[in-house]
Amino acid sequence: MERLLVTLSADEPLSRDVMRYVNRLSDALFVWSRWINHFFGQPEHLWNPKTAPPDTVDAPT
Repeated sequence: MERLLVTLSADEPLSRDVMRYVNRLSDALFVWSRWINHFFGQPEHLWNPKTAPPDTVDAPT
C-alpha cells in the first residue's frame, strides 16, 4: 500500500500526514500479526529469497 501511495504522490498531491499514517498503520498491523502468530503458537517464517513460504494453516477456532 505504501508503495502505491508513493507512486500516486508523483501525480497527485498527498499530505505527508497521510503517508505517515499509512506507514504507522502498516507497522501496527505487522506487529499485531506477529503477536497473533505467537499467541496461537504458529511458527514465524523469516523472509529469505531462496526459500518458499510455509504452507498456510487455518487459525484455530
